[in-house]
Amino acid sequence: MSAASSFGFSLFMRYWLSCATLVLFAYNPFGRSFYHWVANSAGDLFFKLVVGLILLFTIVFLMWVIVGSVRWHGLLAGLVLWGLLSHQVLTLWAVEAPLLRELVILVCLATLLTVGLCWPHIVSQLCGQEEKRYLTKDKKKLGAGL
Repeated sequence: MSAASSFGFSLFMRYWLSCATLVLFAYNPFGRSFYHWVANSAGDLFFKLVVGLILLFTIVFLMWVIVGSVRWHGLLAGLVLWGLLSHQVLTLWAVEAPLLRELVILVCLATLLTVGLCWPHIVSQLCGQEEKRYLTKDKKKLGAGL
């Protein structure tokens, strides 16, 4: 049984929940995020630095995996899609509350990250071709586009 056949809605939702947790942990409109914790309190600076570095490394690793799967042009297309999707959702639902507007934008960002992570699974489901890229610094293994 290949990895392609095990991909489904439940795996997509697990990825989405993970990405939404990461995005909303970094910043959320409710005032309970890493950004608000660092900006509004004068607590232990070392602990904030450690948590910030862990968050930064997690986001950098996530972006590295996404760029390895969709390349830079795919990431750029995803960012444009994120802007258009956020704008369409906000205008279609006529969202006026600032808190809800920020939340919609962050949920759309989490969805974009999830699609980027699931892209190799989606490609293998659509065409049956497995991804054979390796995420290393060796340019020969990554391909010419990176």
